Amino acid sequence: MRLELFDADKDGSVSRTEFTAGAAARFDTMDTNHDGIVTADERRATWGRRPSR
Repeated sequence: MRLELFDADKDGSVSRTEFTAGAAARFDTMDTNHDGIVTADERRATWGRRPSR
């Protein structure tokens, strides 16, 4: 996870408020049918397949 993406005020650090806002925004992006649940299919559709380990 690239924490700098959550640094809303660009001060070089990420506060709890910035982190939770960023996480909520990512969740909302993945929850394409807006039911409050992210399924594996929604995650894959939004961010691609999980890389093999």
